[in-house]
Amino acid sequence: MWRFWLVLSFLFILVSGQFHCNLKKTEESPVKKYLRFKGIPRTVVLESSQRKFHQITTRILKIFLEEVLLYPNVTIVTKDDNFDNATLIFQRLYGNYGDELPETMINLEVWNPPNDNIINAELSEFVSDLGISGPPTRFGWFTPKSLLHLVPGMDIWRFFRTAESTKYFRLPNVYLTKILQSIRDKKSNRYFCEEPFCRGGIFSPEICENVTCATLLAGFFETTGFVIEHIRKLQLYVEVIWVGPQLEELVPFLTDELTKHNQTSLIFLSWTPSFIVTPNEETYSTIAFPPCEELDSSLMYCKYDLHKVIKLAWSRLRYTANPVHQLLMHVSFTLKEYEEFFQIYQNETKHNTRQDEVMDKVACHWMKTHSNNITTWKNKIRYNNELYIAGIFPLTGSNYNMAGSISQAAALATEAVNKSKILEGYQLKLFSDDGMCQPDVVMKVFINYVMQNRFKQLVGILGPACSDTVEPLAGVSRHFHTVVISYSAEGSSFSDRKKYPYFFRTIGENNQYQQVYLQLLQHLKWAKIGALAEDGHKYSEYLSHMQLVLKKNNITFEFNNKFPPQGNIENIKQYLQEMVQENIRIIIGDVYDDVARTVMCIAYQMGMTAYNSYVWFLPSWLSSDWYDTDKYNKKNNESVECSTEQMVMAINGYFSLSHAPFGPEDSLTHENITVKQWKENFMKSGTNYSTPDKISDYAGYAYDAVWMYAYALRKLYDENSTHLSGLHNENTTKRLVEILKETNFQGVSGTVQFRGRASRISVVHVNQWYFNKSTDKVKSIVGIFEPNNSINNQDPLAGKLKVDDYLIHWLTPDGEIPKDGMIPPPLCLVEGFKNLLGVKDCEIAIVIANVMGFLFIGSILLIVFIRFYQIKKDELEKIKNNNDVLNIANKLDKWEIARVNVVINRKIGEGAFGYVYGGEAFFDGRGWVPAAVKTLKIGSTSEEKLDFLSEAEVMKQFDHKNIIKLMAVCTKNEPVYTVMEFMLYGDLKTFLLARRHLVNDKDNQYGREANEVSSKKLTMMALDVARALSYLAEMKFVHRDVACRNALVSAQKVVKLGDFGMTRLMSDKDYYKFNRKGMLPVRWMSPESLALGIFTPSSDVWSYGVLLYEIVTFGSFPFQGMSNFQVLEHVKAGNTLKIPSGVKPQL
Repeated sequence: MWRFWLVLSFLFILVSGQFHCNLKKTEESPVKKYLRFKGIPRTVVLESSQRKFHQITTRILKIFLEEVLLYPNVTIVTKDDNFDNATLIFQRLYGNYGDELPETMINLEVWNPPNDNIINAELSEFVSDLGISGPPTRFGWFTPKSLLHLVPGMDIWRFFRTAESTKYFRLPNVYLTKILQSIRDKKSNRYFCEEPFCRGGIFSPEICENVTCATLLAGFFETTGFVIEHIRKLQLYVEVIWVGPQLEELVPFLTDELTKHNQTSLIFLSWTPSFIVTPNEETYSTIAFPPCEELDSSLMYCKYDLHKVIKLAWSRLRYTANPVHQLLMHVSFTLKEYEEFFQIYQNETKHNTRQDEVMDKVACHWMKTHSNNITTWKNKIRYNNELYIAGIFPLTGSNYNMAGSISQAAALATEAVNKSKILEGYQLKLFSDDGMCQPDVVMKVFINYVMQNRFKQLVGILGPACSDTVEPLAGVSRHFHTVVISYSAEGSSFSDRKKYPYFFRTIGENNQYQQVYLQLLQHLKWAKIGALAEDGHKYSEYLSHMQLVLKKNNITFEFNNKFPPQGNIENIKQYLQEMVQENIRIIIGDVYDDVARTVMCIAYQMGMTAYNSYVWFLPSWLSSDWYDTDKYNKKNNESVECSTEQMVMAINGYFSLSHAPFGPEDSLTHENITVKQWKENFMKSGTNYSTPDKISDYAGYAYDAVWMYAYALRKLYDENSTHLSGLHNENTTKRLVEILKETNFQGVSGTVQFRGRASRISVVHVNQWYFNKSTDKVKSIVGIFEPNNSINNQDPLAGKLKVDDYLIHWLTPDGEIPKDGMIPPPLCLVEGFKNLLGVKDCEIAIVIANVMGFLFIGSILLIVFIRFYQIKKDELEKIKNNNDVLNIANKLDKWEIARVNVVINRKIGEGAFGYVYGGEAFFDGRGWVPAAVKTLKIGSTSEEKLDFLSEAEVMKQFDHKNIIKLMAVCTKNEPVYTVMEFMLYGDLKTFLLARRHLVNDKDNQYGREANEVSSKKLTMMALDVARALSYLAEMKFVHRDVACRNALVSAQKVVKLGDFGMTRLMSDKDYYKFNRKGMLPVRWMSPESLALGIFTPSSDVWSYGVLLYEIVTFGSFPFQGMSNFQVLEHVKAGNTLKIPSGVKPQL
């Protein structure tokens, strides 16, 4: 909770430190403005001084900038300018000669000496003098008018040239004492005058050593230190005492006191107008000094002459914040307004002593009572809140149908945007220029935009129309950080975001045609197609990409012929003749009007028409009368050898693909009107187009492109309003591009959506063109391709084509769908297998059959080989183990006894290899001795026999009182025996579990039996195991299975370590590395053993720790409640057993 209050307090302090005057809002829409330098919004920094009038006027300017002009980032910096140090002011204002942002930008009160201009020609380039800001000002010596009667002429400087006269200005000691309390700075405790010629903060000239001199009070030495030179040069009997800010309080106090006594007067040094010597002052009289030119030509002696007060500003404000620059040219204050400042200040200080708050309130009060000044200043400013879209349209010199309606649609969209108030506070305007579908013309238009001053307000380019003109413009626009949105360039190459990062188009790219062609060919069961195109044209580049797509789907794209521009008739004839020879009957012809006429005329002459079972796909953007050879042979002086009537026969029934120019008639747009209503409104908009047929197919795309800009600008402004004042800043343009990628609205042309791409994903129409009569050309939409609108779909070009077969007019002799000219392949040798696999290529089926056969035979051979290898390996392993068993048995010959010397009388347990029996063994010299006999199961493998005897081989090396002794072995016959010393009480775990009930025997109910599990006895048992482990470590062995179950208790209650089946001799590296798989005692193992398989005496000590846990808990299972896997992860993570409660610290 305390953090909440801390944050709340901090926010309160932060908010309370920001003063808001809350002036009455104007009716205009609020549009925030920013000072932008090098494309980045900056703070407007106002410079003020310690002078109170200066502070008030600066605060008035700050309030006006923030609340009237709506500059959100304005701050005031207070500097000690010492009045005459203009050099420092210049340094702060010119910002390293314009290359960097200056420290401060505006100063409303700079003193300009008489007959001088403080800005020279060099500085004028970087610092602007914007005229007079207030009434003239000057320094002066002042004396109360109420005491002028004491001696006539005492208001002239010569009065102070005699010691006799100056006695009237010598302050009484009672007041000097008060003054001397003010000659030190309260913060630093230093005198206000620390110069060598000041003694105790007071300057006294040499002529005052033995005489009484007048006392001149002054404020700060840095401001008024010039007076020393004046006193010396004029030889005045005057001492100076600097009292800093206390001068403002001392002067009125001393004036009142001295007037009461009417014996001595007061002189002080200050400036006017100030809060001591106020405007139209009637309390004080000025001591007259000679003009400065009579004293010296130096400005030092012009302090008492009137100075102009001027406004200085960073010269680049004219460009970075023009409204501020305009405002400064008109802001000024009169002497009467200074009087008003003083009166308001006097009233405010009656209730508030905090100077910053008082100054803010004075400025605010004055502005609220002087609305006329605010209105005047505001009306002097001329704003330019216009944003421009540069439209480039094919108005002349192109084959675009109704190109004028495209520009008209863009103009209507601009008008609609402005009416909608979506760009509240801004006016969107459209330029309309003719690109003529020529790259050089388009580039010239763009360069003209860049060269204009309005370029910084240019949102982007709308256009151009033709694909061939887009490439140079889209490429160069990135260097000017300018967005380009085309409404008709369908060429696929512009999708490269690295090459064209700022390019978009509201029409879909013709790359989308790949899927349409693919699905249409599959629907009509055509598997062979060819194409013709002019080389060098951007529009037809999609054909190369489509060739790969069709090939993947087993459709042959045999010809993608590109003939040179202005290719002659013979070239075209040759390509068409090759198609006839290859029996290609489905042909795509991506050519412009003039070439299309030539191609189709030759096709007619060669019998390659729909009547001869050929199918042609031609561009949808061809002119409406492009086939009219009679017209164009005359108009363009062409020489196409077919009449218009023959051309109608040639092209009748051809197909084309086009992006849907408009959404469905009844679909609702984002403007809440239907597409049909929009078209009706377009007809009424004052254009020359009277029917819907005369609206260009690209008008809707242009209309939606303008709205696309508008929505993006709105979002850009909402995110950061500074963006609109720096549209060609790189970061701004990149953000605008990201917003445009996210565009999604229902436009006139349908759903405008990009899914992060440069090109819109749009509906595609499959059109068929045919003639009802000889010259009436009709377009019929026979198929519609709907794109997949799922944003998560991996292929944005994917979708589904719906074909209305009944609408297609087939002009073949039999009226059926034409064949594609594909020759059926020969019957496959493995036809059934090919069909089973679902492959279409017979060679692939044969290859798969061969591979499968080889794999089958190879698999059988591999299985036989592996089985044979395993049998041989097992035989070798068995022979090796038998040899190892014989070797160990030979080593144990010394311990071998006859089987008749071993008597087994009872079973006491079961081990890993067999049962453990109790019995007796006979030894020479010892007789029959109790023994424990371990047996190996009859029929055990050589490996098991080896492991069984290995334990005996290890045990024979040990001789320690706390380790089970090996007494003998019987290996000659089965079952094999190992005879060990007998431990009466069995293993330690069972021993402890059987005596748990004795732990709480406080009444000594069980007597001696309870003593068996006393702390002392348990400690002795633990020590027994420790001694055994110490011995093993000395012998370089690791036990690896230290646990209570493997510690046995003798008749004398001595604990001995047994079960050496896992015990191993350590290598020279003092550890044993376990490398093979096997059962391990996970709960007793150390972290390094679990993780790395390394065993050392230290790992035995870890296991010993677990054994201690078992002793303390009387046989409790370690890590109860956890599986072996959980224990493994728990210990590897650095955790240990939880120590039982009540355990002593020593343990």
